[in-house]
Amino acid sequence: MLKKSADFGSDGTYSTNLNNLPKKKIFRPAKMRFAADFRPFSNNYLILTPFVGVPIIRAKPFYIDGGAKIESRFANDALGVSYAFNYIDRVFRHNLDFFVDTRFFTFNLGVSVASQSFRRAFQSPAGAGVRLGVGIGF
Repeated sequence: MLKKSADFGSDGTYSTNLNNLPKKKIFRPAKMRFAADFRPFSNNYLILTPFVGVPIIRAKPFYIDGGAKIESRFANDALGVSYAFNYIDRVFRHNLDFFVDTRFFTFNLGVSVASQSFRRAFQSPAGAGVRLGVGIGF
């Protein structure tokens, strides 16, 4: 909805009286997350990482986070790919990441889809994202 020009001040800013709005406190729950890396072949070619997260403070409504990541690293751990499927904050999210990790820099490229329904996350996701990360240092 477009605002009328009379709603804007002479300096071009929009102002409203916030004192008339009801006060509402919003609390995010404090969560505890448990995860473990499993290497079935005792190397980094296959790394399985399941996790479970539980809220410990202000959990209304109560829900449990969970998911798993499948990761594979090659070339002396410098190249890798991972796929993760998670249920966090009552949203299903699927991530596919590619990364280059050397001693001097890190480069990450990933895509993700999300939905409130597990099946719909594959068919017609409610959200999609692309991530790009670059890090420099030791």
